[in-house]
Amino acid sequence: MHVKSEVNALQKRLLARLNVKTGSTLYIIIQEVSRQAYARQSFVVSQKNSTLAEKCGVTASTISRNLKKIKEKCADLLTIEQNRNTGEQFAALIFTFISQECQTETSNGEQTEQVNSDAKPVEVVECTSSFSSTHSLVHVSKSNKDLNTNIVNKEKVNKEKIIDSAYKKFKQHIDKDLFFKVLAEIRNKKGIRNFKAYLEGALSKVANHIQCSNGTKVIEHRGLSDFYSVLMGE
Repeated sequence: MHVKSEVNALQKRLLARLNVKTGSTLYIIIQEVSRQAYARQSFVVSQKNSTLAEKCGVTASTISRNLKKIKEKCADLLTIEQNRNTGEQFAALIFTFISQECQTETSNGEQTEQVNSDAKPVEVVECTSSFSSTHSLVHVSKSNKDLNTNIVNKEKVNKEKIIDSAYKKFKQHIDKDLFFKVLAEIRNKKGIRNFKAYLEGALSKVANHIQCSNGTKVIEHRGLSDFYSVLMGE
């Protein structure tokens, strides 16, 4: 595996295992060491305790406490040793990333840790999949938009067919102006589940009233009790 890719992968595992939050001292330490390893394309890099303290804006003792956490919890991912070949008062620390090729996919019978949502990896590795991912999202979004548009258009076409069919059915009894007046009132109503049945039902009652008014409908006399049912087109 490419050194840069391995460094980035190890960095993610370090942040996840330590439950590191962005901007914390531990985060900056891992960030600085990872960036250096990435730039040099090497698993082994060195940093002075005092240099890390300056970059983190904390004391050297705080850096030491955080490095101890890495040693205790992540010895299988990153080792930290003092460079004993230097005579300086504050010797450099040697950070060695342990290649994943030397590790198994599981540790102590457990699955390798997942990256914590707050533990954001340092953006040091070139992203080769961003375009394809973005393209896929755009494609899915476009597909959903096209699907919704097709559904709306289909419903609109179906309604137009229903309206045209209803007009032809009732045009002998209802003039065009009255027809569209009834249609407008129905379109303003909400919660209509069956548009065709509601429209034709309304037009049927209007046509029945017109026929009763102009005498074109012959009513068989069945008593006064039946008069209202005739008017309602029943």
